[in-house]
Amino acid sequence: MLESRTKESIFDKPMVIAAAVIISIVGNAVFIGMPMLVGSLADTLGFNEHQLGWLASADLMGIFVASIAVSMLINKVNRQTLTYIGITVAIIANFGSTLFHQFDSLFMIRIISGLGGGICYSVGVASLAGTHKTARNFSILLFGLVAVNAIELYTFPSISNAWGVNGIFFFFCIAFFITLFFIKWLPASAPK
Repeated sequence: MLESRTKESIFDKPMVIAAAVIISIVGNAVFIGMPMLVGSLADTLGFNEHQLGWLASADLMGIFVASIAVSMLINKVNRQTLTYIGITVAIIANFGSTLFHQFDSLFMIRIISGLGGGICYSVGVASLAGTHKTARNFSILLFGLVAVNAIELYTFPSISNAWGVNGIFFFFCIAFFITLFFIKWLPASAPK
């Protein structure tokens, strides 16, 4: 019994932990950057408070639905495939957000964007949950989330001033694209 508790899991490898943390952070980046995104939506596209509330909720709705779906699929579907799907959906939706600025279409696109980000975040968190030092690894994730929040607080106003809200959406596209290079380190499935 003690031997099975101390045996290293495939999720305990440093590269797996790093990939899970990075993918989780990028998947959650829209959520942690939401105050600046909402401000840029107001400044660039002129949405009122009611519309801004709905647009912010759209991303969160997508993250919520994706989290539930991933929790049911995580042990049945290849985790790398799920992450590829999440990243692809997030890139397409964030790029689509640069093209469609009417409230109704942007609302639907932001739900889809939340789905993509939520898939990535959930797969990353599930991978961290498979480690033996979960408290340490979740602390690393939380530290990373705080660091990225600080970066977003510092850079998003400048990006918005230079390129409007489209600059922020392109930032998310680039961030999700970069995560593609980390998927290879995620285990395809948990050991049985």
